[in-house]
Parts: sequence; structure tokens; C-alpha cells
Amino acid sequence: MKFKLEEPFAKKFCGASHRIPAVPVFLLASLLISAAAFSQGQSDGLRTIHVKFKEEFVPRVTISGRSIHAGLTRMDNISKKHGAVSISRIFPEAGVYEEAHRAYGLHLWYEIKFSKDVKLDKAITDYKDLNYFHQVEECKAYSATWERNSPQPELPAGTNDPLFINQWQFSNTGQTGGTPGADINLLKAWKTETGSPNVIVAVIDGGIDLTHPDLIDALWTNSDEIFGNKIDDDHNGYIDDVHGYGFGDKSSIIFPHFHATHVAGTIGAVSNNGIGVSGIAGGSGMGDGIRLMSCAAFGNFGIGGFEAAMVYAADNGAVISQNSWGGGSTSIEAAIDYFVQRAGYDNSSANFDLNIQTGPMAGGLVIFAAGN
Repeated sequence: MKFKLEEPFAKKFCGASHRIPAVPVFLLASLLISAAAFSQGQSDGLRTIHVKFKEEFVPRVTISGRSIHAGLTRMDNISKKHGAVSISRIFPEAGVYEEAHRAYGLHLWYEIKFSKDVKLDKAITDYKDLNYFHQVEECKAYSATWERNSPQPELPAGTNDPLFINQWQFSNTGQTGGTPGADINLLKAWKTETGSPNVIVAVIDGGIDLTHPDLIDALWTNSDEIFGNKIDDDHNGYIDDVHGYGFGDKSSIIFPHFHATHVAGTIGAVSNNGIGVSGIAGGSGMGDGIRLMSCAAFGNFGIGGFEAAMVYAADNGAVISQNSWGGGSTSIEAAIDYFVQRAGYDNSSANFDLNIQTGPMAGGLVIFAAGN
């Protein structure tokens, strides 16, 4: 079943106001944010297997001409037989967080890509015949859970969250012909809590529009990173990741997409600023709303890095992960387990074993949209 947001709410409002309510309200609201199209990102047309190596068989990948070697003769023979075109870690080297990742076995997960005409079932069977792996499985194509081919929304002008009146899902008075009270009781939640800047929400989606006037003051900022110097200043494995990272494009450049921007605004755009709609957790107008981390797995040129994005978010301060997509393999379960257990902690090599809580929660909350 597909749901359509009422105009003008469906028309780019992405951002607006008010703080983070209690988690149950946030959970309910998160199921309302998958409502628009997604056109960015192109799959590479390749077919993919995900494998989890046994510790004693972790490969040393090398490339020689057009040949890719794992340093494991029997595996290399199978890869050559089926025409493997790449082998790489699903969770890349993570700098100061590598020790934590190894403790969770994330370094054991690899992605093997083949041309689209490969007999993937046969390749999987051949790999399984080896004694090298805990897990061998096809990686299903990643796909967004929102409706495609919707019109690109536009940014209207207005005064003090002028479109809040149209947000019937927050406060339904029957203003769009609906049933009064059929909403998430957000006004009641705001009497208790409207947000906090120490709550960082990772939006694993397309890219958030980092220049959006209703979101620019709600963005998470990596204060230990200097943008544009092409150096990994904070040694977290990512260069120039100031407001997040473009995982799909493998780039520090985050290309804006309206769905991610809409999601970000629903969660925590700045309130009482005279622009657009109100977010669930955007504060009281005093700069006291949540912070948004953009993890753009649906990139402008490619799609991928969903698992790495979730682990990155946990390591860099996010305690809530918002996801509007499906696909992948059980490697995402490893990423979810890591986020649930390690978000809100200092996961650096120096402090990982000390379990020092640095966030507002000891552990994280992962939310997936239920579908459109």
C-alpha cells in the first residue's frame, strides 16, 4: 500500500521546528517520513556476494593487471573461474576505531563483485565448498522504500513555520478534511521534551541539503575535521567528513537530495524561524534541537556503503539511525548490532575497553521505515 502526503506538505518541506520528543513518538513519526521519489544514484550493474571470513583466512587483497587476488589459492582460483572483478572490505579500515571494529568481527566481512551475467548461485556454491568462511550469500540490490517518480518539491517562503498548520500527522484538527486527533500527539509530547543538541541522528539515505535554510543550524559538525584539506584530521578513516560522508559516492562531497532533506526536516529542522514546517525534534527556537548527520548511501553517482555508514555513525556520536531502504545481506545485521551496542560510547582504540559513555544513551536506536 502506498500513502501520499497532502500537498503542500509533500512539496519540499524538508525542514522545520521543535525538539526531540520521547522515543515512542519519534518511532511513530519515523514511519511517516517515506513519501517521495528518489532518482539519484546509479547501481554499477554488477552482481555481488558478501562473505564473512574465518579469522585465520582473512585475505590480503592485491591487484595485478586485471587480476584480483585474495592471497588464498583455492579462493583465487574460484574468483578467476567466475570472473570476479573486485574484492573489498565491507567495513573499511577505520583508523582509531579499527580495534573496536575488529572486536566485533567487522574486518572479516568482504564484498566480491562479478559481471551481471555470472551464474551467481554456482559461484556461491563453489565458495561455500571452501573452509574459509562463516558466511557466503548474495547481496540483494539496495533499494529505497519510498515511492519513485514523484515531482521534485519546491521551497516556499513564509513566516514562523507557516506550513505547520498543514502537518496533520503532528496535530490533526481536521484541517485537510481528515479525522481530528488522527495524529502522533506531538503537541502533547512537546510539553515534555522538544529536543537536545547532544542527540545526533544519522540519516542513512540520499544526501541532506547542507545549505537548506531550515536545516543549516541543525547539522552535526565534526569539529575535529578541517574541510577541504584532504587530510583525515581526526583519524577516523574518512577525509573531510565535516557533516557526514557520501558513502555511495565514496566522497566527502554530499550531494543534496530532497527525500533525505525531507526526512531530516521531519526529524529536526529548526523551529520558530519563519521557514516552512516544523520538525519533531528541532528545539524551542533557541538552537537547542537535535543534530543531523548526513550518511549519503544513495549517492549522486553510486549506491552503497550502507553497513559502513551505520558503523561510522555509531563511532562519530550518533545514537539514532534513520533508514528508509532495504536490501543487502546479513552484514547489515553486524552493523546494526554494533550500532545498538556501541553508539553513545567512546570507541577509539585508547578507550574502547573502558566503555566510557559519551552520548545521551548507552547504546543506540536503529529505525527502519515500514514501507511506503
